[in-house]
Amino acid sequence: MRRCLIPIAALIFLCVPPAARSQTPWTWTDGNGVTRTQADLTTILADHDLWVQSKHARGEKADLTGADLHDADLHGANLFEADLDEVSFRGAHLEGANLSRASLENADFTSAHLDGANFENAHMKNADLTSAVSCTQKKSCDGMQAIYLNTSDPDTAAHACTRNVPCVDLAGADLTGAQLSDPDDTKCPVLSGGDPDGTILDGANLYGANLTGATLTCASLKGADLGNADLTDAQLDNAYVDGAVFEPSAMPDLKTIALAQHLNSVTYIYDPDPLAQLRQKFSDGAFLTQENQLTYAIRRRRAQQEPRIQRWFETVAFDWTCQYGLYPGHALKIWSCIFVLCWIVYAIVLYLPGASGIYKIQSGTGPDGGDEVEQQIRPGQIKPGPWWLRVLRRLHRLLSVFFWSGYFSLISAFNIGFPEINLGNWLQHLPRTDYRLKAKGWPRTVAGIQSLISLCLLLLWVASYFGHPFE
Repeated sequence: MRRCLIPIAALIFLCVPPAARSQTPWTWTDGNGVTRTQADLTTILADHDLWVQSKHARGEKADLTGADLHDADLHGANLFEADLDEVSFRGAHLEGANLSRASLENADFTSAHLDGANFENAHMKNADLTSAVSCTQKKSCDGMQAIYLNTSDPDTAAHACTRNVPCVDLAGADLTGAQLSDPDDTKCPVLSGGDPDGTILDGANLYGANLTGATLTCASLKGADLGNADLTDAQLDNAYVDGAVFEPSAMPDLKTIALAQHLNSVTYIYDPDPLAQLRQKFSDGAFLTQENQLTYAIRRRRAQQEPRIQRWFETVAFDWTCQYGLYPGHALKIWSCIFVLCWIVYAIVLYLPGASGIYKIQSGTGPDGGDEVEQQIRPGQIKPGPWWLRVLRRLHRLLSVFFWSGYFSLISAFNIGFPEINLGNWLQHLPRTDYRLKAKGWPRTVAGIQSLISLCLLLLWVASYFGHPFE
């Protein structure tokens, strides 16, 4: 029996990875440079939690100033009001941790995991959050709600009830001079999924946060709440602000916010004035693209607040066509697509039997012009002859069908309806002979709809390209 156990034990030993066989327990270094164990950290956290729960009557407040806690497992840790200045949290797991009102000046959160972490009213002056990760996956933030609403500030509580609960809470945090991205990453590397390879603060609550001088270059702030935040001198170059709530108490520098990505996707909840003021600054500074982006953002949000019928009308008429003037050329693209579609429809009409179709109307040949001669346009018959001649005749008939259908579609598209500037009438004067085209039956209805839509699209393109009709 023993002879059998020895080979089995040897096989099990060989199957264990070398890294696992030589793995040593995780240790950390305190502010005095002394190496400590996981058990020491657990004891400090337990004493601090008791100190918080007993309202300073028992336990001891955690003072980890200058400690090196890289790669530490701090899931759900209660570090409320803890002294954490100059602590290194590089690569640490802080999911669900409560760091509200903690002192975190010069703390290093590089590559830390912050899903569900609460930094409400924390002091984070000159903190480094480069490549910190928050909400990298779609997770429920229900656990954050209890932490977020656990506040003695009635204004904060009311604010929490009216806004979506974020996955990371930095409400009221002092982030003066904080580095939330690598200032040397001027090109902003992008991951395969299209997200920035930088600090990810998607859905973060930065309401009332002090971001004076903070470096947010290339940071992802998708869906973040910047309400009442102080963005004085904040660096937002190439920051991703898709869906961010932009209601700050102080504006960032115009040149840096002009470089932010997806400005057309920012929004507001209560007050559109900050976006309107920023749009005016863009207009005064000749940032035309950014000005149009904010116009789209404001009008889209305003349309969302309108009654259903008006909301759908503005969405179809102005958002789908030119995005409220952001892309005037979209109206011309839609006009071109309708022109080609109607061209195909009219070509099919020429082959269909019946009185409905396209007619060529010519004046009489008498001295006074006589009665008009009306002839329905039909594909010609293929006359007998050699095979190569029949092929040429078929090709000629096909080209004739596409000419008449395309010509009628072009006339209908430019049939503006103003006698003095009716481009459709001008086009009918191009042929050498005097004739005009008109439709009968259901093709006439199609031509009328085409003319109406084309007129609206052309007017929308002219107004958006040469003016600002949505401001």
